[in-house]
Amino acid sequence: TQHVMEFAREHNVERVLYLSTAYVSWTREGDIYQNELDLGQGFKNYYEETKFLAEKLVRDEFSDLSPTVIRPGIVVGSSQTGETAKFDGPYFILEALSRFPRWFPLPYIGKGRAHVNLVPVDYVVDGMVRLLLHEHTQGKTYHLTDPDPMKAREIYTLFNKLLRRVRPIGEIPPSLFRIMLKLPPLNGCVPEEALPYFDCDARYICTNAQKDIQWDVPPFETYAPILVQFFLKNRKAMKVGPWEPPDKSE
Repeated sequence: TQHVMEFAREHNVERVLYLSTAYVSWTREGDIYQNELDLGQGFKNYYEETKFLAEKLVRDEFSDLSPTVIRPGIVVGSSQTGETAKFDGPYFILEALSRFPRWFPLPYIGKGRAHVNLVPVDYVVDGMVRLLLHEHTQGKTYHLTDPDPMKAREIYTLFNKLLRRVRPIGEIPPSLFRIMLKLPPLNGCVPEEALPYFDCDARYICTNAQKDIQWDVPPFETYAPILVQFFLKNRKAMKVGPWEPPDKSE
């Protein structure tokens, strides 16, 4: 980031867009606003911490370039085709569910009360382009996030339904689920580092984007079926873990 920003300064680049992440807020919960950054939050992995440090660098040391900082939520596949370059984030949950027979009832993982901010890649790309084309967006920070995200338990229930599984029964603590991830059939399908994303209840306020570029994103449940179809069609080719269930269980 340091080198790219120095290059932009040396060559008098007219517009600079820096792609950060909404999760620079990490351990903070509640309403997270666009103008907030360094409020003493902690970090649970190096991805968030390095993103935070890079955004701080861009805002503090290169303010003369009036960079536009973009913070998307968890980016998923296209809302139109479901296409994605990789299966991570919520796709880990789809993979975990797919490793059990449809008739086998699975429990909820914890209370699942946290909001999970998912945004389709086609909307994120469109939002970035529109931010680039408007001069009045220079020097501002934008959350390209879902203003009304679903809760983790709601997403889990929806995925079970779209996979034509029986409805979840009961509830297990997240600590037990972490142990299960080390054993077949779940070993390798959900990185432990991904779990906090479904447990940190932050609401990313996106009023800047709504006002300046009329940012709008469809409800997750309206395009989730398209994402699941793409996942099922390409699951074997884009395998995420070492264990594969026998064909008779699919």
